[in-house]
Amino acid sequence: MKITVYLLSALIALLHLPAQACSRAYMYTPFTGFHDAQFVFYGEVTAHISKRECHYILRPDIPCENVVHGMRLRILESVHLPEPASREVDLYPLGGPDAGCRRSGVPDPSVLASYPIGLRVAVAAPMRFANVRTDPVIAKMLRDGPIELVVDASEIGQSIVPLAPDADLSKLHRYVESYEPVMTGWTYSGALSFELHKDAVRLSQEATPQARYQIIERMARGWRPAQFMSGNIDDSAYEKTVRKYVPDQAAARVLLDIRADILYRANMMAPPRLSAYINRQAELGNPEFQLYWGITRLGTKDYAESAQWLKRVEGTFPVPATYGMALAHMQRADDLRGRDLPNAASREQKLADAAFQHAAHTALRLARQGDPWALYIVAVRPPALQAWLGKNATKADPAAEICSAAQKIPMLYASLLGISSMQSCGHSGRK
Repeated sequence: MKITVYLLSALIALLHLPAQACSRAYMYTPFTGFHDAQFVFYGEVTAHISKRECHYILRPDIPCENVVHGMRLRILESVHLPEPASREVDLYPLGGPDAGCRRSGVPDPSVLASYPIGLRVAVAAPMRFANVRTDPVIAKMLRDGPIELVVDASEIGQSIVPLAPDADLSKLHRYVESYEPVMTGWTYSGALSFELHKDAVRLSQEATPQARYQIIERMARGWRPAQFMSGNIDDSAYEKTVRKYVPDQAAARVLLDIRADILYRANMMAPPRLSAYINRQAELGNPEFQLYWGITRLGTKDYAESAQWLKRVEGTFPVPATYGMALAHMQRADDLRGRDLPNAASREQKLADAAFQHAAHTALRLARQGDPWALYIVAVRPPALQAWLGKNATKADPAAEICSAAQKIPMLYASLLGISSMQSCGHSGRK
């Protein structure tokens, strides 16, 4: 049976919905795990093809519209085929939705330039109408005509991956991806996307808990969470996969903890989860996260709690911890003044001044030893410390000093401490 790989908003076309504003929710189509309707295979481009596109499949009185272009693929090595007898597929990339939320095929054949005839490819694409195959009209259409799959033209490189002409497809099928290293910003690639789909198939076929655990643990390093156009991040698809295939709660908890560490390092953690993650790591006794948690408490005006956490790490991180405690005292003093408690405010201000002085002297001493926080504070010279830091006595360019030091500390927490610089350094500091 010929299978047509087609990019189309199935339900919109099916129901012939009226025109409405249509927007894309995701920055990219997120990987959501294994689906039985997903075609995953290695194949070869055998022809460039075209056809007239029909938007309204249930309205034969409405004529087909524009000519759209695609490619024919021969299946050479199957990873997962919902239709096991399939040997050939047609692929028609679709562009973005129009005002009626319809996904149109591509009228410009140049989209196929990167996929010449004879090219071997790895393909992962879901069936069109996967959720409505039991509908009598759709069932008849699928039985009498080509079955279609869904692929996004703007992300065609993530669904169809070019291979070397002499690629050993059987060897590629057996290949196990490690997904290392995780890169900041989580740069996505078609090869990575295909390996995730391949591992999802493996996961669905494995029977032993240990094998499933190992696959999900590997996938944690390469499975990019869904990211909305609004900037929000959603990792529920990975979490659902863990709970589906790992019934042991202790093992599932370990996998989710591993995942949390990876998301944190990749800077892909939603703010509420980030706060919970930092707190959990602090409670587990990690000094670095105890410092971070103490700093974040300043932003929530939990001055007493902030000081308690920072006090714990004063020996490990003397400069930022002492500076943070000084800020806690200073902000507490401001709060007391606002409540018309001048004596209490005066005591807190004296504690703040003493802590600022101690932080400045400690920074000057440790900067000579190469301490990154000390180097940064001495380079930035925040106003609260200038009385004790004095003028910059070095001959180095202050901007260069700031940028050099900023590479060695997490700038998020420097910003929360109020010591971030406006200097543009071409990087965002250590994550």
